[in-house]
Amino acid sequence: MSLPLLGNEERIDDLYCQGLKVIQSASAPGFSIDAVLLADFAKVKVGEQLIDLGTGTAVIALLLAGKQPQCQVHGLELMADMADMASRSVALNGLAERVHIRQGDIRDAQELYGRSVFDVVVSNPPYYKVGAGKISSDPLRAAARSEHYCSLDALLDSVAALLKPLGRFYIVHRAERLGELLVSAEKRQLHCVRLRMVQPKAERPANLLLAQFSLGGREQLSVEAPLVVYQAENIYSEEMKQIYQGREG
Repeated sequence: MSLPLLGNEERIDDLYCQGLKVIQSASAPGFSIDAVLLADFAKVKVGEQLIDLGTGTAVIALLLAGKQPQCQVHGLELMADMADMASRSVALNGLAERVHIRQGDIRDAQELYGRSVFDVVVSNPPYYKVGAGKISSDPLRAAARSEHYCSLDALLDSVAALLKPLGRFYIVHRAERLGELLVSAEKRQLHCVRLRMVQPKAERPANLLLAQFSLGGREQLSVEAPLVVYQAENIYSEEMKQIYQGREG
Protein backbone atom coordinates (compact mmCIF):
# COMPACT_ATOMS: atom_id res chain seq x y z
CA MET A 1 0.00 0.00 0.00
CA SER A 2 1.43 3.38 -0.98
CA LEU A 3 1.37 6.09 1.67
CA PRO A 4 -0.72 9.22 1.01
CA LEU A 5 1.26 12.40 0.50
CA LEU A 6 1.81 14.37 3.68
CA GLY A 7 1.35 18.12 3.69
CA ASN A 8 3.50 20.70 5.41
CA GLU A 9 3.81 20.02 9.18
CA GLU A 10 1.86 16.76 8.87
CA ARG A 11 2.85 13.48 10.49
CA ILE A 12 1.50 9.95 10.89
CA ASP A 13 0.61 8.94 14.47
CA ASP A 14 -0.18 5.49 15.82
CA LEU A 15 -3.63 4.99 17.38
CA TYR A 16 -2.41 1.87 19.24
CA CYS A 17 -5.50 -0.09 18.19
CA GLN A 18 -5.77 -2.71 15.45
CA GLY A 19 -2.63 -1.24 13.85
CA LEU A 20 -4.56 1.92 12.94
CA LYS A 21 -2.79 5.17 12.15
CA VAL A 22 -3.93 8.78 11.68
CA ILE A 23 -2.54 11.77 9.83
CA GLN A 24 -2.24 14.87 11.98
CA SER A 25 -0.82 18.34 11.57
CA ALA A 26 1.03 20.59 13.98
CA SER A 27 -1.07 23.48 12.66
CA ALA A 28 -4.45 21.80 13.34
CA PRO A 29 -6.19 20.36 16.42
CA GLY A 30 -4.94 16.90 17.33
CA PHE A 31 -7.00 14.13 18.85
CA SER A 32 -7.26 13.89 22.62
CA ILE A 33 -8.13 11.31 25.24
CA ASP A 34 -11.79 12.36 24.85
CA ALA A 35 -11.99 10.73 21.41
CA VAL A 36 -10.44 7.51 22.73
CA LEU A 37 -12.90 7.39 25.64
CA LEU A 38 -15.92 7.93 23.38
CA ALA A 39 -14.82 5.23 20.93
CA ASP A 40 -14.45 2.81 23.85
CA PHE A 41 -17.84 3.78 25.35
CA ALA A 42 -19.81 3.45 22.12
CA LYS A 43 -21.27 0.08 21.13
CA VAL A 44 -21.64 -0.82 17.47
CA LYS A 45 -23.23 -4.02 16.18
CA VAL A 46 -22.64 -6.08 13.07
CA GLY A 47 -24.09 -4.50 9.94
CA GLU A 48 -24.97 -1.16 11.51
CA GLN A 49 -24.67 2.23 9.83
CA LEU A 50 -22.82 4.81 11.93
CA ILE A 51 -21.96 8.49 11.55
CA ASP A 52 -19.46 10.62 13.46
CA LEU A 53 -20.58 14.27 13.47
CA GLY A 54 -17.65 16.68 13.52
CA THR A 55 -15.21 13.89 12.78
CA GLY A 56 -12.05 16.04 12.66
CA THR A 57 -9.21 13.82 11.48
CA ALA A 58 -11.54 10.78 11.79
CA VAL A 59 -9.97 9.29 14.91
CA ILE A 60 -13.32 8.12 16.35
CA ALA A 61 -14.50 6.88 12.95
CA LEU A 62 -11.30 4.86 12.51
CA LEU A 63 -11.39 3.43 16.04
CA LEU A 64 -15.01 2.33 15.67
CA ALA A 65 -14.32 0.81 12.26
CA GLY A 66 -11.52 -1.16 13.90
CA LYS A 67 -13.72 -2.11 16.84
CA GLN A 68 -16.55 -3.44 14.64
CA PRO A 69 -15.18 -4.56 11.25
CA GLN A 70 -18.66 -5.37 9.92
CA CYS A 71 -20.21 -1.91 9.93
CA GLN A 72 -20.29 1.12 7.66
CA VAL A 73 -18.88 4.34 9.14
CA HIS A 74 -19.45 7.89 7.92
CA GLY A 75 -17.70 11.04 9.08
CA LEU A 76 -18.96 14.60 8.56
CA GLU A 77 -16.50 17.45 9.01
CA LEU A 78 -17.03 21.17 8.40
CA MET A 79 -13.42 22.23 7.84
CA ALA A 80 -12.07 21.25 4.41
CA ASP A 81 -8.46 20.85 5.64
CA MET A 82 -9.55 18.48 8.41
CA ALA A 83 -11.82 16.51 6.08
CA ASP A 84 -8.93 16.12 3.65
CA MET A 85 -6.64 14.77 6.38
CA ALA A 86 -9.41 12.44 7.51
CA SER A 87 -9.89 11.08 3.99
CA ARG A 88 -6.17 10.45 3.63
CA SER A 89 -6.10 8.69 7.02
CA VAL A 90 -8.90 6.41 5.83
CA ALA A 91 -6.89 5.61 2.69
CA LEU A 92 -3.74 5.07 4.76
CA ASN A 93 -5.55 2.38 6.76
CA GLY A 94 -7.09 0.72 3.69
CA LEU A 95 -10.62 1.42 4.92
CA ALA A 96 -12.07 3.37 2.00
CA GLU A 97 -14.74 0.72 1.38
CA ARG A 98 -16.10 1.03 4.93
CA VAL A 99 -15.28 4.56 6.14
CA HIS A 100 -16.68 7.48 4.17
CA ILE A 101 -15.67 11.08 4.88
CA ARG A 102 -17.70 14.06 3.69
CA GLN A 103 -16.97 17.76 4.07
CA GLY A 104 -20.09 19.59 5.23
CA ASP A 105 -21.99 21.31 8.01
CA ILE A 106 -23.57 19.33 10.86
CA ARG A 107 -26.56 21.66 10.59
CA ASP A 108 -27.11 20.40 7.03
CA ALA A 109 -26.73 16.72 7.92
CA GLN A 110 -30.34 15.78 7.19
CA GLU A 111 -30.12 17.31 3.71
CA LEU A 112 -26.81 15.55 3.08
CA TYR A 113 -27.77 12.07 4.32
CA GLY A 114 -31.55 11.91 4.65
CA ARG A 115 -33.80 11.26 7.65
CA SER A 116 -33.80 8.16 9.89
CA VAL A 117 -30.86 6.49 8.13
CA PHE A 118 -28.35 5.69 10.90
CA ASP A 119 -28.38 3.11 13.68
CA VAL A 120 -25.69 4.99 15.62
CA VAL A 121 -24.56 8.61 15.82
CA VAL A 122 -21.45 9.64 17.77
CA SER A 123 -20.00 13.08 18.44
CA ASN A 124 -17.17 14.73 20.33
CA PRO A 125 -18.48 18.28 19.86
CA PRO A 126 -17.03 21.66 20.83
CA TYR A 127 -17.40 22.02 24.60
CA TYR A 128 -17.84 25.76 25.08
CA LYS A 129 -20.62 28.17 24.20
CA VAL A 130 -19.72 31.21 22.12
CA GLY A 131 -18.05 33.73 24.42
CA ALA A 132 -17.13 31.18 27.09
CA GLY A 133 -13.49 30.30 27.71
CA LYS A 134 -10.43 31.40 25.79
CA ILE A 135 -10.90 30.83 22.07
CA SER A 136 -8.02 30.57 19.60
CA SER A 137 -7.76 33.03 16.71
CA ASP A 138 -7.00 30.05 14.48
CA PRO A 139 -10.30 28.98 12.82
CA LEU A 140 -9.54 25.24 12.99
CA ARG A 141 -8.79 25.32 16.71
CA ALA A 142 -11.69 27.69 17.40
CA ALA A 143 -14.11 25.36 15.60
CA ALA A 144 -12.90 22.40 17.67
CA ARG A 145 -13.39 24.27 20.97
CA SER A 146 -16.28 26.72 20.54
CA GLU A 147 -19.90 26.30 19.39
CA HIS A 148 -19.49 29.18 16.93
CA TYR A 149 -20.31 26.90 13.97
CA CYS A 150 -22.75 24.52 15.68
CA SER A 151 -24.54 24.85 19.02
CA LEU A 152 -25.47 21.90 21.22
CA ASP A 153 -29.13 22.39 20.23
CA ALA A 154 -28.24 22.34 16.52
CA LEU A 155 -26.18 19.18 17.01
CA LEU A 156 -29.07 17.44 18.78
CA ASP A 157 -31.49 18.52 16.06
CA SER A 158 -29.33 16.74 13.50
CA VAL A 159 -28.87 13.69 15.72
CA ALA A 160 -32.64 13.29 16.14
CA ALA A 161 -33.16 13.66 12.39
CA LEU A 162 -30.46 11.19 11.37
CA LEU A 163 -31.24 8.38 13.81
CA LYS A 164 -33.59 5.53 13.09
CA PRO A 165 -36.30 4.94 15.74
CA LEU A 166 -34.59 3.49 18.84
CA GLY A 167 -31.22 4.40 17.33
CA ARG A 168 -28.35 5.21 19.68
CA PHE A 169 -26.44 8.45 20.19
CA TYR A 170 -23.11 8.56 22.03
CA ILE A 171 -21.46 11.78 23.17
CA VAL A 172 -18.54 12.99 25.28
CA HIS A 173 -18.92 16.45 26.84
CA ARG A 174 -17.99 18.65 29.76
CA ALA A 175 -19.44 17.43 33.06
CA GLU A 176 -20.80 20.87 33.98
CA ARG A 177 -23.09 20.84 30.93
CA LEU A 178 -24.86 17.62 31.92
CA GLY A 179 -28.10 19.32 32.95
CA GLU A 180 -28.32 21.31 29.72
CA LEU A 181 -27.53 18.22 27.66
CA LEU A 182 -30.23 16.11 29.30
CA VAL A 183 -32.93 18.79 29.00
CA SER A 184 -32.09 19.59 25.36
CA ALA A 185 -31.98 15.90 24.44
CA GLU A 186 -35.34 15.11 26.05
CA LYS A 187 -36.99 17.87 24.00
CA ARG A 188 -35.99 15.87 20.92
CA GLN A 189 -37.12 12.48 22.28
CA LEU A 190 -33.50 11.51 22.94
CA HIS A 191 -33.63 9.68 26.26
CA CYS A 192 -30.46 9.09 28.28
CA VAL A 193 -30.00 5.36 28.96
CA ARG A 194 -26.33 5.22 30.04
CA LEU A 195 -24.23 7.79 31.86
CA ARG A 196 -20.65 7.64 33.04
CA MET A 197 -18.66 10.46 34.60
CA VAL A 198 -14.92 10.77 33.96
CA GLN A 199 -12.59 11.88 36.75
CA PRO A 200 -8.96 12.91 36.11
CA LYS A 201 -8.04 11.29 39.46
CA ALA A 202 -10.05 9.40 42.08
CA GLU A 203 -9.92 12.31 44.53
CA ARG A 204 -10.93 14.94 41.99
CA PRO A 205 -14.44 15.75 40.67
CA ALA A 206 -15.52 14.69 37.21
CA ASN A 207 -14.60 17.00 34.34
CA LEU A 208 -16.09 14.94 31.49
CA LEU A 209 -19.15 12.80 30.88
CA LEU A 210 -19.94 9.93 28.54
CA ALA A 211 -23.60 9.44 27.68
CA GLN A 212 -25.73 7.16 25.54
CA PHE A 213 -29.16 8.27 24.32
CA SER A 214 -31.94 6.35 22.61
CA LEU A 215 -34.32 7.97 20.12
CA GLY A 216 -37.72 7.08 21.57
CA GLY A 217 -38.22 4.12 23.86
CA ARG A 218 -38.08 4.31 27.63
CA GLU A 219 -35.17 2.26 28.88
CA GLN A 220 -34.21 2.83 32.49
CA LEU A 221 -31.16 5.03 32.98
CA SER A 222 -28.02 3.12 33.95
CA VAL A 223 -25.47 5.24 35.86
CA GLU A 224 -22.10 3.50 35.67
CA ALA A 225 -19.17 3.74 38.05
CA PRO A 226 -16.90 6.72 37.31
CA LEU A 227 -13.95 6.22 35.02
CA VAL A 228 -10.71 7.38 36.65
CA VAL A 229 -8.05 8.41 34.14
CA TYR A 230 -4.88 8.63 36.27
CA GLN A 231 -3.96 6.57 39.31
CA ALA A 232 -0.95 8.81 39.98
CA GLU A 233 0.76 11.74 38.28
CA ASN A 234 1.15 10.89 34.57
CA ILE A 235 0.36 7.21 35.27
CA TYR A 236 -2.83 5.86 33.71
CA SER A 237 -5.27 3.80 35.76
CA GLU A 238 -5.54 0.12 34.94
CA GLU A 239 -8.83 0.70 33.11
CA MET A 240 -7.29 3.44 30.98
CA LYS A 241 -4.45 1.11 30.06
CA GLN A 242 -7.04 -1.45 28.94
CA ILE A 243 -8.86 1.17 26.88
CA TYR A 244 -5.67 2.17 25.08
CA GLN A 245 -4.85 -1.48 24.46
CA GLY A 246 -8.29 -1.88 22.88
CA ARG A 247 -11.33 -3.77 23.98
CA GLU A 248 -13.43 -6.14 21.93
CA GLY A 249 -16.88 -5.28 20.58
